[in-house]
Amino acid sequence: MTIKKLLSKITLKSDILHILILAIAFAFVYSTIFDSKIDTNGDNAGYYILAKSLATGQGYTNIHRPEYQAANHLPPGYPAIISTVFLTIGSDINTIKIVNGVLFFLSLLTLFSLFKILSGNRNLSFVITVLTLLNPYLLRFSTLIMSEIPFLLFSSLSLLVFIKLDKQKTAYKNKNFYLFIVLLVSSFYIRTAGIALVSGVVLALLLEKNYKLTFASISGFLILILPWQIRGFLLGGNSYLNQLFQKNPYRPEMGRMDITDWFERFFLNIKRYIVHEIPNGTFPRNIIDYQSKIHATDWIIGLALISIMIFGIMKIKRHKVLMIGYLLGNFGILLLWPEVWYGVRFLLPLIPFLILFTGIAMIKILENQKWSNKRITSFSPYIFFLIIGFIIYPQLRITKIMADLPYPMNYNNYLFIAKWAKTNTPEDAVICCRKDQLFYLFSNRKTVRYKNTLDKEELIKNLNTKKVSHVVLDQLGFLSTPRYLYPAIQRHQEKFITINHQTKPDTYLFEFKNEMGYTGEWKNDMKNGNGTFVYDNGESFSGEWQNNKRNGKGIYFLLNGDSIQGIWRDDSLIQEIK
Repeated sequence: MTIKKLLSKITLKSDILHILILAIAFAFVYSTIFDSKIDTNGDNAGYYILAKSLATGQGYTNIHRPEYQAANHLPPGYPAIISTVFLTIGSDINTIKIVNGVLFFLSLLTLFSLFKILSGNRNLSFVITVLTLLNPYLLRFSTLIMSEIPFLLFSSLSLLVFIKLDKQKTAYKNKNFYLFIVLLVSSFYIRTAGIALVSGVVLALLLEKNYKLTFASISGFLILILPWQIRGFLLGGNSYLNQLFQKNPYRPEMGRMDITDWFERFFLNIKRYIVHEIPNGTFPRNIIDYQSKIHATDWIIGLALISIMIFGIMKIKRHKVLMIGYLLGNFGILLLWPEVWYGVRFLLPLIPFLILFTGIAMIKILENQKWSNKRITSFSPYIFFLIIGFIIYPQLRITKIMADLPYPMNYNNYLFIAKWAKTNTPEDAVICCRKDQLFYLFSNRKTVRYKNTLDKEELIKNLNTKKVSHVVLDQLGFLSTPRYLYPAIQRHQEKFITINHQTKPDTYLFEFKNEMGYTGEWKNDMKNGNGTFVYDNGESFSGEWQNNKRNGKGIYFLLNGDSIQGIWRDDSLIQEIK
């Protein structure tokens, strides 16, 4: 046996051992932190609904809406994956969650192979892969019905296949090139942030002066995403792109972005990523408090860590340009993202690489010390693991605690009302609520959102246009409910009949009766001018109002068909007109 074959055999055995350890560690950790609750964010319910729509042959449709509206917000890649699970294994929510866990494990195996190529250090690659497994944010999302983990898998596979691609071979004769394009496009269809992969690939190929493969890659990508882009254009444009140009997607009254807004958003996002999300996302040490004051130490830690990461990137032995292009593409998107969309979530696919770059930097710094030797550097990845493991352990415990906790009371009330509505409202009910997709999952009733408008009359009119039969007033913590919905309900209390009320905190399910109450002119939030009021006994008054009371000429219509025409003052009839 030659030395080369012997080394290859030893390497294979080492990799098998590493993979076996990863599998055992994953099974233990994942089962420990697994959360059987459906998450309270809206997107995970949205993905499930779209998958159900595909699996039941209804197309890519928002089947929770009364009009079966064509979906154009979430990209179709992840729902397509879930729909295959629906058709082959089952539609149980925990089944979908477990499949996401399997995808996370496959991501770890892919990253291990990728890290070995990028770092040239097998031990370090294994340690970084284990730290990726133990990252509380990635672990948390591996138990959710969300697209971050599938995107991590497909984007990592795209990078791995591209790295191994024979770039001198003609593209159309290269089977691996077709595999690469399929993976690249799949990443984009799972998350539109997959466009960042294209920037890394193009930059790497251009610097290699491989113009033919550059053209083939761009052409293949554009051809395969074109159908989705055309569909989006026909449906009114990409919703994410439309929201990108709003100052605040949750407050449309604030208007569109101008040049100064772009600069402000860019620098606010830079500050947040440096101080909060890169340090805490990569090496979670506490729950991020975005409201707390930022101290000088926060800046020092963030800038120092980013400097170490940059040093690590520069020390990558191979494919440095590819990774730089991929990072620049991602951060180019993230720094222009509306600042109201914050959190480590958007950074998740980059976290394994940021950990890797930090690890490479630490090893290189250690190697350059005079007292360092081969024995120390060979064990240094495991020292790095112990240090980082010590830092992130408290957050791992919190992840476990979160999985075991019940829903907070505000969500418990919200979901209780949804379950109550399932058996206590008509099957054709249309329920307006803040988290319409989540409510639909528990109520099996058609749901819509209220219009984000400060115009109370416009909001009520919109409810009527959407043929809403019921309205939920919640305390989930979102500002849109007290800003838009609650004032409209306060003005038109007679139109909202309480049929279920949960306390601590107060959560209501109203029956919406647009024909009831007041319709007419307002001034300073009071009935002023001409208007009609329908009372709960079926009688009505039509005439002049002032300061919320009948003041002036009017006609009162009785149930028996008779009417009283006269002059009113402060709600009292003072003169009847025959």
